[in-house]
Amino acid sequence: MMGLVILALTLMSSLSETNASPLSIRSAYLVKDSHPIPFGWEKVRRAPAEEIIHLQIGLNHGRFDELERHLYQVSDPSHRRYGKHLSSAEIDELVKPAKETTDQVREWLSDFGIHELRYSPAQDWINVHLPVHVAESLLDTQYHIYRHAEDGSTVLRAAQWSLPRHLHDHIDAVHPTNAFLRTRQQSKRVMKRSVVSPTGLEDDGLPTYKELEKIDRTEMGHMEVPNIKDMPSNPSPLQACNGLATSPLCLRILYGTLDYTPQLTGNNRIGIVNYLDQINNQSDIEIFLGKYRSDAVGAANQINTVLIANGSNQQTPITQEQVAQSGTIGLEGNLNAETVIGLAYPIPVTTYNVGGRAPFQNSKFTTHNQNEPYLEWLQYVLAQPDLPQVITTSYADEEQTVPYWYARRACQGFAQLGARGVSVLFASGDEGVGADEMCFSNDNSSKAMFLPTFPASCPYVTAVGATRGLSREIVAFDARTNFIAGGGFSNYFPRPAYQKEATDGYVAGLGDMHDGLYNKNGRGYPDISVRGYHYITVYNGTSHIIDGTSASSPAAAAIFSLINDALVAEGKPVLGWLNPWLYSGGLKGLTDVSAGSNPGCNTAGFPAKEGWDAATGLGTPWFPMLKSLALEYQYRETRPWYMRPFDNIATPHEEIYALPAGWRHIGCPFDNDILQLQVSLKQQNLSRLDTLLQQISDPDNPCYGKYLDRDEVDAIFKPSDHTKREVQSWLEGAGVSTRDIHVDNHYLSFSTSARNANKLLNTTFLTYSNDEVQRVRAMNYFIPDNVKEHIHFITPTTYFGGIPNHKDSERLSSRSIASKHKLSPRSEPTDIESCQTFWTPSCLRNIYNINGYAANSSSGSRIAWGAFFNMTASYADLEAYEELFAIPSRNFTVEVVQGGLTPQEPSAVSEHLEDLDAFTYAALTNGQLPLMQYSVGGLAPEYIPNADGPLPEDNDNEPYLALYTQMLGKTNAELPQVITHSYSDDEQTIPRAYAKHVCNAIGMLGLRGITVVQTMAGAGPGTACLSNDGQNTPRFTPQFPASCPYVTSIGETNQTNPLTTWNITSGGFSDYFERPSWQDEAVSTYLNHHISPEVLRYYTPFFSATGRASPDLSLQGFLPDYQVSLFPRISPQNPQIFS
Repeated sequence: MMGLVILALTLMSSLSETNASPLSIRSAYLVKDSHPIPFGWEKVRRAPAEEIIHLQIGLNHGRFDELERHLYQVSDPSHRRYGKHLSSAEIDELVKPAKETTDQVREWLSDFGIHELRYSPAQDWINVHLPVHVAESLLDTQYHIYRHAEDGSTVLRAAQWSLPRHLHDHIDAVHPTNAFLRTRQQSKRVMKRSVVSPTGLEDDGLPTYKELEKIDRTEMGHMEVPNIKDMPSNPSPLQACNGLATSPLCLRILYGTLDYTPQLTGNNRIGIVNYLDQINNQSDIEIFLGKYRSDAVGAANQINTVLIANGSNQQTPITQEQVAQSGTIGLEGNLNAETVIGLAYPIPVTTYNVGGRAPFQNSKFTTHNQNEPYLEWLQYVLAQPDLPQVITTSYADEEQTVPYWYARRACQGFAQLGARGVSVLFASGDEGVGADEMCFSNDNSSKAMFLPTFPASCPYVTAVGATRGLSREIVAFDARTNFIAGGGFSNYFPRPAYQKEATDGYVAGLGDMHDGLYNKNGRGYPDISVRGYHYITVYNGTSHIIDGTSASSPAAAAIFSLINDALVAEGKPVLGWLNPWLYSGGLKGLTDVSAGSNPGCNTAGFPAKEGWDAATGLGTPWFPMLKSLALEYQYRETRPWYMRPFDNIATPHEEIYALPAGWRHIGCPFDNDILQLQVSLKQQNLSRLDTLLQQISDPDNPCYGKYLDRDEVDAIFKPSDHTKREVQSWLEGAGVSTRDIHVDNHYLSFSTSARNANKLLNTTFLTYSNDEVQRVRAMNYFIPDNVKEHIHFITPTTYFGGIPNHKDSERLSSRSIASKHKLSPRSEPTDIESCQTFWTPSCLRNIYNINGYAANSSSGSRIAWGAFFNMTASYADLEAYEELFAIPSRNFTVEVVQGGLTPQEPSAVSEHLEDLDAFTYAALTNGQLPLMQYSVGGLAPEYIPNADGPLPEDNDNEPYLALYTQMLGKTNAELPQVITHSYSDDEQTIPRAYAKHVCNAIGMLGLRGITVVQTMAGAGPGTACLSNDGQNTPRFTPQFPASCPYVTSIGETNQTNPLTTWNITSGGFSDYFERPSWQDEAVSTYLNHHISPEVLRYYTPFFSATGRASPDLSLQGFLPDYQVSLFPRISPQNPQIFS
């Protein structure tokens, strides 16, 4: 510890002698992604250096979190924006990478002489063609030829790939790299299944498993079905269905669509996606419709087929050679088309035939890759301006065989479709919870686990399971084919808010059943189910029987497409993303399935129960009720009548979706009330900040300690003159007087009336209260497209702010606050030096072993602390403290920020919070170093109230931005070398843009050699522990600014013998900031080696494991108490270490 203290002091004293830092922008390469070579592949040789490779680079989506919020709003029947789906252009605007991202990636490629770039419409994918040797240099890797041991197929791949550190946050994916592709369809499973009987079939009236098994094994091939002409006027399923062969007539009666006549009054279509060389043979479909839906026979030749990535559309009969080589080409495709047309005719059908196969990550028992290339299809379909309103896909992979980056990127693509009003349906899988004898993890641990399927596990799709039975449906299985309806819980995606209530109850009801085999906090699937047993399909001219959720998904798609038809006929929007509706208002239109289970992994699987379950979801659809429920909802415009939308505004610049906890609307400002607003202008070259900061802060770097000064930092990062002109022109054009606009290096401040602010930002400013303070804020605001690239954020708007951590500590428990003491030399305890009663200066210097070090008052080293809420240290108290402990007298100086106050009368200095900072500094430096207090006023900029409005002193948020703005405007000679803060907010209560801007300001201080130290609040991993996005998802609440990677965050310890962690000290992982490279090794070791996999899996949904971890250090903060005049213990740990 002594070395650390001396190092800090040495660095501070040497700042005045440093030279200017180099402006290099290139950063070291670090591994971006690495996976073991999949099972069955072997490395053959290096790839030819001149061979051309088609490289696809996926850029980080600019505002996906904002897109997700829009998706929930337009899909939630209780929200005023329900049904107001986004356009393709609006989606592109949301996912378009930030300009900084595209600029940095383009600059990187340009450094390698790569200039011919082909972008996707949203600019989130870059396609280039390169020689292998250039790609190897670009990615700091080696490409090899790999061959599959079984069929001899070869691919060109790299075992791992790297990127410059400064691009890690800008690039999500590059392929082909270490994700392997297979191009032939073959049998997926090579190990024989055992059979475990399903449970839950003991109810009266249900056949037993043995009876159903006998039917499956002995009564095949009966495909005679009733004719609609022979049906009574209101036929039952038992009258219309052959229990051994499912026909369109059976499904139409079973789910209530028979009497509905599609009206075809608008653009309503169904899409079917075929992978693995699957096709829709029109001749086969025509035969099927002629037998089972004769009025639709002409639809076979009206299918619109789109070919993607060299997809096939073979219409001639499949030869035996093709079957031997590639399997049953067209069987799956025919089943999908025949089912959809059989139920939904005459709604038009579009099929997408996609070639190739998707990236594959080894699964121990999957020897043939049948992963579907979802990204190939998504890149194509998202670029189209007009899409089908329902799209069904009947394919699934083991979730763990799909690389996480691939699954995440594909899932985000499905979310984009949902926001555009497309219902995306996926089959839930046909192996229950996983094939017997094969349920092991593929992370080399071979841990027993259920095997969830993807994309059904993606929360933005509707996963469709399967049932069987007529008078009462049960979980589907077929003892002859070993088909079992799939269901379970994702290991990749946490449980979404829309299914929390339904799914939590189910998991609780399971008790300890299957403990350790599934993720109790994961996204549960399926969402619904449809009959998936014994479908008739015509393939290669012959009728066949086929089972599976491959049939259930297109059947469900047809039903929802009919509901869309009814909505469009009444001028209402289509359903779009179904799940929020299904789990709320749509639930009344679903028939619960509560019998059976989905065996697998040598278990009976998950049982069907009342309500949602992991075998059948919410139940099966009843079309008449679902249609009525959908037609009930009223769709209304989202803006108040007085707001004129900008011509080309797609989304709010910032938005919150629910008031922070404890806040309520109490009124409105008057139209003529004046608001003071501040525009944070987009800074240049921010991607260089991390690189430069690491260079000057790494003792092994030749640039170590070569700090910059104010003008050098401004030259790199300040907004361009063009940005300033554009924003000022916008304000002046909107009626803001030039005399009310003030521009400095990084910000533009202006004042205007509340009425004009509403018009300017297309919002409504209201007055809110939390019973302690009142603030004028807005729930969202809009800015025109032509200035978006110039504005980071505008404040105060959506930032309500939190409560300082010392108040949190008071509320947590009585043990958090020690008794108050009034000390004098005569009342000093006799055992002070034993350090068991109080921390005295002597004790502190001893515990940190710095008694042998004498600070040099002439070194130039200065120490400061931030004093917020108009609090201040007391000159008189510090003088008394120094006298009490014989510390050389040295009082502190004050710099005022934003009108901060430094009241010295005893009645004004009531809590003496800053006394603790001053006392600790004086104690540890023995009064040798200059002390400085920044007295910071209320949150800047503030609302200027009228007589009835809130008072300035009501605002108690820490105005970090005002403080750091003032500090950045000073030269290094005018600044302290260390500044500490003993206050913090819940990270989620601060708008992301605001937090990142403040963090960048802290980083710029770091470039100038300033150490910023930040306390952790005494709140453990959080207090409310619920997300504030309107969904109330259980979530740990990290602290800001401690979560900023450019601060040194400090936790708290307790006692000395033994030394323990204070049991409510805060710590955790940021949701805003990625884990910095300097933390990777330490934090990965902690997560992977000091927490059991079961515990980590349990807590994973509650925090971001890849986020910046805090604290960095911990020091004494609880018992024994600190010896101060009035308040013994408030965040004392910060001043200790860096004094």
